Amino acid sequence: YGISRYIDRVVLFHKLREVRAFRGFHRLEPGKDKDMIRPDLKQGINWLPGIEVFGEGIFIALKESSLRDWVKSDNHSIAIGKRIDPMKKRWKDSSLQFLPEPHARFVMLHTFAHLLIRQLSFECGYSASSLKERIYSTDPSDSSSTSMSGILIYTADSDSEGSLGGLVRQGSPDRLFPLICYALMKSAWCSSDPICSELGGQGLKGLNQAACHGCALVSETSCSYSNVLLDRALVTGRSNILGRTGFFSDLVDSIEAKL
Repeated sequence: YGISRYIDRVVLFHKLREVRAFRGFHRLEPGKDKDMIRPDLKQGINWLPGIEVFGEGIFIALKESSLRDWVKSDNHSIAIGKRIDPMKKRWKDSSLQFLPEPHARFVMLHTFAHLLIRQLSFECGYSASSLKERIYSTDPSDSSSTSMSGILIYTADSDSEGSLGGLVRQGSPDRLFPLICYALMKSAWCSSDPICSELGGQGLKGLNQAACHGCALVSETSCSYSNVLLDRALVTGRSNILGRTGFFSDLVDSIEAKL
């Protein structure tokens, strides 16, 4: 189906190590770091409580050239702006400045990661709540940073569920690429459409566009960004439903044409 135009490489992590540290918490509403209540309760302790866990994962890097063409092309740039601009405004007006500023590349990668987590939970034997994400993305307009466009789907736990091997096995070409196709095809239509795709904003502080529990949301423990900054339109959006804005729109068209 021409999927090689979109994916640059896939890296399998048979053994992955993660260290989680507890930095503190906020009461009632999230805020800035200076307002965070530290775990030492102002006792001046110079260490943080943490835990070391092991697991496995799949890293997928998308093609930089295809991403740049998608964002800058005349067919997509205006439609993408209409999806992202309201999200940026709500982000600036909210108290959720700990979240990254939304731009098309990040929102697309984040939504794509959620779609894969939902599909992988059916295929690999892990529950959806045990799978996690890491998004590697930089704003293409920021010339001072190195371009990044990848996602890591992984599991890491202190018990045996962190090393069952089922997730890495799904990274083999004969399993991964059909899985990606299934995830993209399912995301093209939500059981709550057209309401889901036409709402001006949903989720926390209205920071989601076309994303709900029927299509793109995952467990809170799986998402690093509070289940917001999501929009299916930037993944598989096509003119008949979400506008011609999806990075994988042509791929979905190719799949449907051959079914």
